Amino acid sequence: MMRGPGKMQSEPAIALQLAGVTLIVLLIAVANVANLLLARAMDRRREIAVRVALGVSRARLAALLITESAVLAMIAGTVALLIATWGASLMRHLLFPELRWTAAPLDWRLGVFTFGVAICTGVITGILPFVRAGNLDLLSAMRGGARDGGAHRSRARSGLLMAQAALTVVLLAGAGLFVRSRRAVNSLDLGYDVAGMINVGITSGQRLIPANEITAGFIAARERIAQIPGVRAAALANLPPMGGFGAERFYLPDRDSMPRNEGGPPTYMAVTPEYFAATGVPMIAGRAFSSGDRDGAPLVMIVTEPTARFIWGRRDPIGACVHIGSRTAPCTTVIGVSRDVRRDKVIEGTILQYFVPMAQAPEYARVPYTLVVGTTPENTTRIRAEIMSIVRQVLPGSRPATAVVADNLERQYRPWRIGASLFTAFGLLALIVASIGVYSSIAYSVVQRSHELGVRMALGAQRSEIGTLVIRSGVKTVGVGVVFGVAIALGLGRLIESLLYGTDSRDPVVLALVSAVLLAVAVIAAALPAWRATRLNPVRVLRAE
Repeated sequence: MMRGPGKMQSEPAIALQLAGVTLIVLLIAVANVANLLLARAMDRRREIAVRVALGVSRARLAALLITESAVLAMIAGTVALLIATWGASLMRHLLFPELRWTAAPLDWRLGVFTFGVAICTGVITGILPFVRAGNLDLLSAMRGGARDGGAHRSRARSGLLMAQAALTVVLLAGAGLFVRSRRAVNSLDLGYDVAGMINVGITSGQRLIPANEITAGFIAARERIAQIPGVRAAALANLPPMGGFGAERFYLPDRDSMPRNEGGPPTYMAVTPEYFAATGVPMIAGRAFSSGDRDGAPLVMIVTEPTARFIWGRRDPIGACVHIGSRTAPCTTVIGVSRDVRRDKVIEGTILQYFVPMAQAPEYARVPYTLVVGTTPENTTRIRAEIMSIVRQVLPGSRPATAVVADNLERQYRPWRIGASLFTAFGLLALIVASIGVYSSIAYSVVQRSHELGVRMALGAQRSEIGTLVIRSGVKTVGVGVVFGVAIALGLGRLIESLLYGTDSRDPVVLALVSAVLLAVAVIAAALPAWRATRLNPVRVLRAE
């Protein structure tokens, strides 16, 4: 005989998800800040040219630019810690509401790490502007030529914008995949009516409660609880549904051996006749247990539908003889087939399960350590309070514990819920950052190309054509980034494939939708700079040049 609780260890996967999405958002922010600092450095070309002409060394110039960006990063890191303190508390409340946290959301180690990342980010974002600003044509820079070196600057800004778009696609694709996985998992039929099912257990208080006293107390409690208004049925079981199991091999008289099953040997639960009504598990064939299935009566059992299909195939299992435990054991007759139910996990392979009447179970399984109550979700709070009162009356000194089965399963749903929440939240953040990057890059490009746009308008180009030109250039850059992003998402899909359910990591619908959303955001972000470009006065622009 074996026993084992159903438990899913998901914390490493959750930590990996959080680290991955945080790194991607950091890279998007670095690309965005580098793009802005590059534009700022180009605007300071004349100032930097004057400094170089006056004898400022490249080392001092590098120190100036990198120090400026590092100081900005330190300020941002301080603000980030303040926001993180609030955000961590909110995340704890939203994602882990059942846990009681004793430690503070942040400690000194996280603060040191944050400032270390901020300084490194500041240095990295200061390097590219230094490289571009350090290779100046002093004569043209001091003349203030706005268009000198424009091609190099444009390629650098476009490359950073493409990187932002590509990484944003990765996050949004991850969000879409986890959202679809969460929906698929939530739609699973567990077999039980978990939303309205309450498990009742007890623990000893100041004295150890003997097994026979537990049995008598739970029998009395079941009879009283079944009379509570709103209770569909109340039943006793040796273990809670989806909270544990017993395992005993069984044998068929007409077979030398049983077919091997990946889920292991058949597992069972000992229950009272009201169990199927209390849990909401319907019978597909045959009948449920009755009061006549008691000790001394012919041995009977109920098998689940997958068990019947796996062992008997298309044959009718009703009336079949099964030897439980050994080949010499008395014949146990199959009297019913129930719908498939989960044994201990919301996602599991083919599990062989059967039920036996508690009165006919082995001695160790006849103690009803669990009382199962069937009701409706809106009545659970009221009924739980009444159950606690009744159990305390019939078992003085005990500590009754009640739990809605759906609440107990929350931990198993957590990986998909947190994955969907993390990727969606960070994906939206990345989308906002990317849209800011598109806007700033195109706005700066309009300023740099004002002479070109003025010439086009002077030669007869319509304002609508100018606006379309500006939007098309921005969307084209983002579009290239989207293509790279889709390729990266397809490559990285294998890393999260094991965390998904019912969803292909290369789902074309998700990738197409994400690409369309990002391109639409790019059009919206480019609209304002494009509108400003259409308002240019060509005469004034050409005079300025």
